[in-house]
Amino acid sequence: MATASTTAMKLLCSALVPSTINDRIAAVGRLTYSNNYVAVALSDTSVHVFSILDGSHKLGFKDPCGKNVWAHAIIDDMLVIGSADGVLRTWSILQG
Repeated sequence: MATASTTAMKLLCSALVPSTINDRIAAVGRLTYSNNYVAVALSDTSVHVFSILDGSHKLGFKDPCGKNVWAHAIIDDMLVIGSADGVLRTWSILQG
């Protein structure tokens, strides 16, 4: 049974995530947001960042080690991820 937060997350992702990614919404592992961005980690080891303001896709990548991303945070215009290999990585959302 879906919880209210799961339903809200799917609705938010449906609105922001392109249809090529939207097919995998059931596999969302983690969702993080800030004033400007929403980041979603999927079970295929990919992470995507979208603009809350216009819905544009700002950043997308697969975890370099092929591990699931268990934690991520948005700090200003930086994305920080922690994956199953125990390494923290940072990406500039503006520079991709």
